[in-house]
Amino acid sequence: MIYLDSAASTKPSEAVIKTLTEMVGCYGNPSSLHSEGQRAKHVVNDARSGLSQRFGGGQVFFTSGATMSNCLFIQGWMKRNPNGRLIVSMVEHNDIIMLAQYYEAHGEDVLWIPVDEQGFVSIPLINLASSVARSKGQPFLCVVQAANGECGTIQDIKTIARVVHEYDGILYSDVTQYIPYFPVPQEVDAFGMSGQKINSIKGTGLLYMKNAMVIDPIIFGEQGLIGGTENVLGIACLDTAFKELDYENDSLRDKQKKLIEGLAPYGKLVGAADLSKRIPNNVYMAFDKYDFESLVVLLDGFGIEVSAGSACSSGKPSHVVMAMGYNEKFARTCVRFSLSKETSDEEIDETIRIIREILTL
Repeated sequence: MIYLDSAASTKPSEAVIKTLTEMVGCYGNPSSLHSEGQRAKHVVNDARSGLSQRFGGGQVFFTSGATMSNCLFIQGWMKRNPNGRLIVSMVEHNDIIMLAQYYEAHGEDVLWIPVDEQGFVSIPLINLASSVARSKGQPFLCVVQAANGECGTIQDIKTIARVVHEYDGILYSDVTQYIPYFPVPQEVDAFGMSGQKINSIKGTGLLYMKNAMVIDPIIFGEQGLIGGTENVLGIACLDTAFKELDYENDSLRDKQKKLIEGLAPYGKLVGAADLSKRIPNNVYMAFDKYDFESLVVLLDGFGIEVSAGSACSSGKPSHVVMAMGYNEKFARTCVRFSLSKETSDEEIDETIRIIREILTL
């Protein structure tokens, strides 16, 4: 099998598997005062301290993944700021889109920020929305992901942060697809991510806040913000995965470019045309001969595992593609190839060969 769905989930690294094996025996509750409990507590505290330093200081809370992180932060902020304004890009992950739609349906002030044909958010509109919020005396939260997991477009987070902060707003970013390849911009006030995207295990993630807590708790408990006994095993694996990140992307960029050039005669690249503004593992193509479900199944039959986009939206046309101005028919032709550093040149060549064979029948 040729696995080209790393944006959905990555294979745990050897170091993570080693940590997983070693930490299975760390069974104490971190809240317990006895030796086994304190052993577990040290694992959690060491991971939290190390990750906080990695991100430049601030608060780290461990979660089950980006969805939990995103929802905790946004709901916690809305709980603390009942008259606040929520500014959300139209290409966010499904969990944020659904949460914003919920608030809008219940009468909250939600402004949707559109994107252009390549998936870049409208910074002038964010500027206008921020200005209006401050003129009304409204606190506001701007939510823009650092990079989109479907079309691969990287947002200009530093400029967005400068605009938001100019009007005393808060910028929250889902960095799940960005953080495997680049350090998180220091300008972001808070972010969430999932461990399974950086070669850790599923069910792990974190919520980071740069400054003092700016949200109210949703689930009360051990971490002060998030209830439930800490997942010591998952936290240790997440910490190990972060220690392995090197942000060396040249080889992956070469493979990405090779796949794009090989598929160009048969489809249309969707997302940022400038590869420097696209995450290095992402190739999102529209093939007008097949709908995405048929092509994904066909490719699986040939031993190539890809997806139509976000795993959370499986079977549905991408809201991201339609937000970029394309119609539903076009959205149903889009297939995502997401590479990893383990993807070989031979696998790229084989993928191109099979796509050519399928599309020229």
